[in-house]
Amino acid sequence: MLIHNRVENYNPRQRRLRNLVVEEEKTAPTPSQPGEGEGPPPRDIISVVIQPGTIVVEEVVSTQGEEGAEFQVFSCPLCSLIFSRRLELRLHTVSHTGEMPYKCTSCTEQFMQKKDLKSHLIKIHGAPKPHACSLCPKCFLSRTELRLHEASKHRGEKLFVCEECGHRASSRNGLQMHIKAIHR
Repeated sequence: MLIHNRVENYNPRQRRLRNLVVEEEKTAPTPSQPGEGEGPPPRDIISVVIQPGTIVVEEVVSTQGEEGAEFQVFSCPLCSLIFSRRLELRLHTVSHTGEMPYKCTSCTEQFMQKKDLKSHLIKIHGAPKPHACSLCPKCFLSRTELRLHEASKHRGEKLFVCEECGHRASSRNGLQMHIKAIHR
């Protein structure tokens, strides 16, 4: 089995592939070689083959078989950051040009990204927050904030769990307070 390259901290749901590390080519022992192949099975390895515009990710599940998946990625020609979507690359390249295409109609502020303009309109000019709770009058900037609110305030769920002792909290702040009080 050959290991060509490795991606550390790879997560297909992340917006970027981080910490791309190129290793020397090495051969893993096979069971047919005497004195080798015994002991624990090999760890799962993610290997990456880079081609222009494409990255092939192979995860070695066991010595019996391999699973492979191909992901198209987009690399910034100016700083070599890698993105999983062309739109993300387009949004990123604005950070190199300094272009501010999104202008506030109420003041002189300008923004590189549309989401920043929307946030500005809500926070500074009082535009309504787009995600309203159906059970109370609260509104939120994001759907995620709304879902967290509904779970903790209306269903009594405690979604934040301490990794050290299993204590559950209804908010991120509550969990942080627990960690500071008990574990530090």
